Amino acid sequence: MFLINWGRFLGRLDPLYYSGYIAGFIDKLNFDKSKLHSVLIYAKNGFAAGKDSQSSDASNSYLQIRPTNIDADGILKFDKNVYVDNPINADVLCMGEVLFNNTNSQELVGKTGLFDLEGNFCCSNHITRLMPNQNVSPNYLKEILNFYFRNNIFYSLCTNWNNQSGVNYTVLKDLLIPVPTMEVQHQIVDIMDTAHDEKREKEQKAKGLLDSINGYLLDELGIVLSPAEENTLENRMFFTNSSVVMGGRLDPRSYTTKYQKIFGAIEGSTFDKKSLRAIISYDISGNWGLDETEVGDDLLTCLTIRATEFDNKFNLNLENNRVKYRNYKPQVYEKIAISSNEILVEKSGGSDNQPVGRVAFIEKNMVESNNLAYSNFIHKIIIDENLAHPRYVFEYLRLMHNIKITEVMQTQTNGIRNLIMQEYFSQAIILPNKSTQERIADEASRKRASAKSLEDDANIVIQRAKEKVEKILLSGSL
Repeated sequence: MFLINWGRFLGRLDPLYYSGYIAGFIDKLNFDKSKLHSVLIYAKNGFAAGKDSQSSDASNSYLQIRPTNIDADGILKFDKNVYVDNPINADVLCMGEVLFNNTNSQELVGKTGLFDLEGNFCCSNHITRLMPNQNVSPNYLKEILNFYFRNNIFYSLCTNWNNQSGVNYTVLKDLLIPVPTMEVQHQIVDIMDTAHDEKREKEQKAKGLLDSINGYLLDELGIVLSPAEENTLENRMFFTNSSVVMGGRLDPRSYTTKYQKIFGAIEGSTFDKKSLRAIISYDISGNWGLDETEVGDDLLTCLTIRATEFDNKFNLNLENNRVKYRNYKPQVYEKIAISSNEILVEKSGGSDNQPVGRVAFIEKNMVESNNLAYSNFIHKIIIDENLAHPRYVFEYLRLMHNIKITEVMQTQTNGIRNLIMQEYFSQAIILPNKSTQERIADEASRKRASAKSLEDDANIVIQRAKEKVEKILLSGSL
């Protein structure tokens, strides 16, 4: 609870803005402070690129930096790019501009990056471009705004409209920031830069380990994939016998040379093979259950796994703040109850660059920590352990998804990809003897665990650096 004078109302009625949290937090910072606008040469917003000006051609266009190109640590990333044609000169990014995410979901508003690249770049209207003057290092300004972001300053400053949250420049310009000497600014930047370099190195090692799993499995199973061919019209043309098509789907991808070569490579393995259906003892689709607010003495509350929890690098991520809990009637839960060594298959979802059909393996610690259920977009399969090692089958199905076999086992409606379960269950599973399966599964698990350990270490490095910076800002000394 708090009290506020009527005269302090600034046309906003959201109580979080007036709670005193922002002023109290900034007062703890033990350096002289200045309003943001007083340490800037200029502030500009990016522009909204219409659909007609967007382009997929990177060679003659400008890459438009959007909030998705800035991660939570302020590092620019370029895995989801949009290009625009011919922005005016005033819209082109300049070296040293600090890029503030002004519009997003409320918890993501305020993440801030630094533009320090050469080339053709612009930014969207969800980014505010800040150019600091000689009193503030651009790198330091990026770090202090991200420090505020981590401490929910912008969360408190947000206004909300049309299901989006934002901090416009009229509010941002009067925000007080600490302005220490250049020596202290550079020290803070050096701490974070060193940590990011170490984090990047560990993440690259982790990625190398994860990438090696595919090659390891392919080698062990004797699957020899052909090199990717150039995407020419000639290479996209193919012929197939009518007898192959009759009675089946008319999706042309299934019959292309590319996928026929992949299927041929699998068939060429000298190990025994069975269909996935032949080694499954039980399977069932999930259930979305009832809302957590539903009341009933017999209802069971469960952490309900969705495609969102499928981690593309490791397995399932059940330790995030976005997990969903749903209520289930006992008779419903009994049918879909999850046990260790079971496999979950994403049967609906996917994206432009990610075919549906990701898989997850249920570890013992997962079922010990939670009552688990899974949504209707997920399908559970239980492997007959007399016929195959469950973890090996998980690794094999994951490999098949990684080489994109599931692209030809899906349909797409209303923007959602759906796995054709009949075709998925019909795919060939290569089955070496049980001891070989176990050895392969153990080695793949070891590589994945080592990669996860490296990523955890990388996150610890960044966390410790952030704590050092916070200590400097609170103590007022190095």
